[in-house]
Amino acid sequence: MNTDKIKSLYQFFKPGLALNIVITEIPVFIHHRIESFELIFYTTLGTCLCAMSSFAYNQILEQNKDSLMERTKHRYLVQYKNQSKKIFILSSSLIGLGILILGSINLYAMLFALFAFFNYIFVYTIWIKPRYTFNTIIGGLSGSIGPLIAESAILEKITEYGIFLFILLFLWQPPHFWSLSIFRLEDYKKAKFAMLPVVKGIDYTIKQIYFYFALFVVSILIGNILNFVSFIFSIPTLLFTFYILYKVWLFQKTKDLILMRDIFFLSIFLNIIWHFFLILEELIK
Repeated sequence: MNTDKIKSLYQFFKPGLALNIVITEIPVFIHHRIESFELIFYTTLGTCLCAMSSFAYNQILEQNKDSLMERTKHRYLVQYKNQSKKIFILSSSLIGLGILILGSINLYAMLFALFAFFNYIFVYTIWIKPRYTFNTIIGGLSGSIGPLIAESAILEKITEYGIFLFILLFLWQPPHFWSLSIFRLEDYKKAKFAMLPVVKGIDYTIKQIYFYFALFVVSILIGNILNFVSFIFSIPTLLFTFYILYKVWLFQKTKDLILMRDIFFLSIFLNIIWHFFLILEELIK
């Protein structure tokens, strides 16, 4: 297998993105003072495998549309269509192994992971994404599930803290993906995905970005009132959020699509920042 093919296969399973979901579980382990390395290892491994399988199935189902989009035309199955059967078997093995690992911990962790997988593949990818503008919101449910998998693995239930982290992730995701869909608007038009800016326009999408970031800010403030988080987490997270909102405002003034690309990457950095300070805060406690 040549280097380009290996690189393309690596990008197909998106292990880096899967690790971003795993990172959302770390504050939960620290918050509940879990000292069992074995529990942490198997929970994060099972989550990572399920996430990678979800990303793979998504591309298996969308390989024809991926070939139409500039952003995705170099994906593995677009270039190597004859590998579809092997990739399907490998992807199925990953979800099977991930669910088996989480099921060995307890039923609740396994059920949350299964919900994330079926929601992402069957509800989001197959049903909602090509038809309805709220597709990003529905898909975001799966990307936010990490804290709930972790808590259920630890406690066999979820708490207000896990729900709080889930809400933050859920509110962060729509603006993150809407910025990409604005930047890649022509791509999504070609593929005939019902993304919000394609159907309802950029101006309407910008209003929704403001709305979800406003809910994100309010949720952080409520988290402070309820003592889920403190200023160690909140101040840098809020400051960087306001910086992103400033970039959104600049885009409104200039209509420079490069700003939307920047906002997409800045929102990724926001996720990293808030989890860094959340982990730091929990360690200090």
